[in-house]
Amino acid sequence: MMPTRPLDRAARDATRVAGATLLALALIGGVLAVGSTPFEGRAAHSAALRIDVNSADEASLTLLPGIGPARASAIVSDRALHGPFESVRDLARVPGIGPRTVAGLERFARAASLD
Repeated sequence: MMPTRPLDRAARDATRVAGATLLALALIGGVLAVGSTPFEGRAAHSAALRIDVNSADEASLTLLPGIGPARASAIVSDRALHGPFESVRDLARVPGIGPRTVAGLERFARAASLD
């Protein structure tokens, strides 16, 4: 067997990390994919697994599909100016967020009451 060079060790370590990450994602996906596609199962519809648009910071909002840093900033600004959202559909009042984006968010976001 040939001696292992440091670069080979780094590549092997990176492969192990990538493999462990993929395994974790597969396990999480298996738990959440109760329906026909991931996130269509009952677990994904649980309020606990959704991002609350009334309390999330910009970084958390960017985890939502179709929401980048600019839209996340616009959501936070709109919330500060006009108050909390009554439903996810209210995100349509934010400049740059239209009906198609809102439709894509309804499975992943929620608008919890802040009372």
